[in-house]
Amino acid sequence: MSEVREISKIIACTTIGTHNLYTCPLNCRARIPLVFITNAGGNNTVTLKWYRKVQNLSFFIQGGKNLGLGESIQFSGAYIVLEPEDRLDVAITAVGIVDVLCTAEEIFTANKTRA
Repeated sequence: MSEVREISKIIACTTIGTHNLYTCPLNCRARIPLVFITNAGGNNTVTLKWYRKVQNLSFFIQGGKNLGLGESIQFSGAYIVLEPEDRLDVAITAVGIVDVLCTAEEIFTANKTRA
């Protein structure tokens, strides 16, 4: 029997560069039904990428979106399925505050423990 856990992750991106939002645990698949990005300080350019461990490559979900102060982006209505050690990364190009959250439904394989 599989174990299922629902969680939310949130990060505050306050430095220029790439920040890890969520990494799928070992022995697990994760369904991501919601990602919400909001710019809480200054103008910024935001990129959301999906790193696929099995391919050792990153793919753009949202590339170079300019967000003014108070603007946001919401990804919902469909979902992404991450495999073990896949991750969602967020990059910003200016100093400011960009908050990013996601919800995940983690499905752990039977007879395996969480990492």
